[in-house]
Amino acid sequence: MTSLYKKIVLPVVLMITLILSIISVVSIYTIKMKIQPDIKYLTENSLNSKVREIDLWLNYNIESMQQLASSLKNTEFSDIRKTEIIEKLNEYKNNSQADYDSLGFITLNGEKFVTDGSHFNVQSREYYKKINESNLDTIVSKNIVSMSDGKNIVLIIASVYNENKEKIGYISAALTEDYIKDIVSRAGGNVDFNSYIINNDNEIVIGKPKEDENNIKLIKSDITSNSEWHLIMEIPTSFIDSKIIFTIMLILFCCTILLLVSAFAVNKYAKIISIPVTKLKNAMADVENGVFEHIIPDENISEFNSLGKSYNQMTDDIAKLMKEIRIQERLKNEADNKALFSQIKPHFLYNTLETIQAMAYDNDDEQVENAISNLATLFRIGLSDDRCIITLGEEVQHLKSYINIQVLRYGNMFDYKINCHNIDTNIPFMKFTLQPIVENAIYHGIKQMSSKGFISVDMKCIDGMIAIYVTNTCDSVNLERFNMVNLKLNNSFIPDNTDGYGLFNVNTRLKMNFGEKYGINLTHNKQCTEFTSVIKHPIIATDL
Repeated sequence: MTSLYKKIVLPVVLMITLILSIISVVSIYTIKMKIQPDIKYLTENSLNSKVREIDLWLNYNIESMQQLASSLKNTEFSDIRKTEIIEKLNEYKNNSQADYDSLGFITLNGEKFVTDGSHFNVQSREYYKKINESNLDTIVSKNIVSMSDGKNIVLIIASVYNENKEKIGYISAALTEDYIKDIVSRAGGNVDFNSYIINNDNEIVIGKPKEDENNIKLIKSDITSNSEWHLIMEIPTSFIDSKIIFTIMLILFCCTILLLVSAFAVNKYAKIISIPVTKLKNAMADVENGVFEHIIPDENISEFNSLGKSYNQMTDDIAKLMKEIRIQERLKNEADNKALFSQIKPHFLYNTLETIQAMAYDNDDEQVENAISNLATLFRIGLSDDRCIITLGEEVQHLKSYINIQVLRYGNMFDYKINCHNIDTNIPFMKFTLQPIVENAIYHGIKQMSSKGFISVDMKCIDGMIAIYVTNTCDSVNLERFNMVNLKLNNSFIPDNTDGYGLFNVNTRLKMNFGEKYGINLTHNKQCTEFTSVIKHPIIATDL
């Protein structure tokens, strides 16, 4: 295959003399017939590109508000619930990439509560009347003055519904007009054309027309994401006339010079063009293989610089989108979550049965009764139903039953202590969290010791979450394996049937159900005679 460099250089060098000769003869006539439509076409393209920017900006914020409204489905919009709703809106505002001036919610009677603490009635506002008296899910307001802080803003208002598809209130996002104002001001590209936005009633929304409207041609483009907005660009007719004369003179001059320097210029600039294209081609090949590496934008050519930055942004967006899709798939796939429960290795059940069998053989009826009682508790709490969330008290009882069985099995191999530190044991808690961690402590710590060991389970409320410290003694800590396990836990390692499965299983379920801030990490003391599994579990306020 011929390289891009050769495809540029060879044909251009051969044809440039003929082309320049023809251009010099027909250019004057052609310019007069074509330049005005071309300028209009290019201007319309420039205008449409800005419209697309505005559309992207509006669509992103409209979809964000629709998603936020969906998350507040069935929420009671009232003065009583305002603190809870404002906290949710503040959390969304702080986590959002959009630059919101403020967020707020509006009751059906027009009472508006804003994240900046202000409260006022908006029944007289045009945007409230429009969405309240229509079946629209979302509207975009005109440029208005905020009743909260007096800024010029654009409001996006989304309806919130209950299960019966009835409106129960609205949420609003206040966006400063600076971003869209900047797009409008740049609509003419490198030429200082005046631009502004009007609505269907020809009212000015953003910007303003020039006072002198004589000898001005208007170009209009509709903003599809908001059917009531239209972008207007003013082009002076003198600009077009001056461009025609200038272009004629420029072509005559350039044809003479270009004939002399064409070979040198084509050779030089073909390399300049082909090198960044080759880099981009190689980078795209890496993307096909799942490698999202940035490229260094070519600062010599603005288009390639812009293309390089766009490519880098694209790779970031794709990587982020893929991560978000994976997270959403995990959260929505309850079957996978249950599969994780079903994959927990039931070694302790087999060992328990062996213990009961041995005790029954020796006719030790009291121990058999205790063992069977503890095993029944394990089955009743751990395997009786498909609940993923139980009470903390049930989880602790499940853990005690398991440890009592292990004490019967191993005799005086270890002592243990469980301390809830006055935590309410009726709060919701993820099932099968503590037992796999204690099992890990026994099999990878206590069983390896030459002397009697000890296991402690301490539960505390710290920084708005439940912190559980499962500490066991050991003869020594394998630091290489310890660091490897910690690294896998921090990187959300997906569990399989390898050693240490219980830790990874619980860590994965915590992150899947509650978010990346929760999970497990390991610590050890300076003497490497104890290691601790630190479990971070949220305080769940909802009822079971």
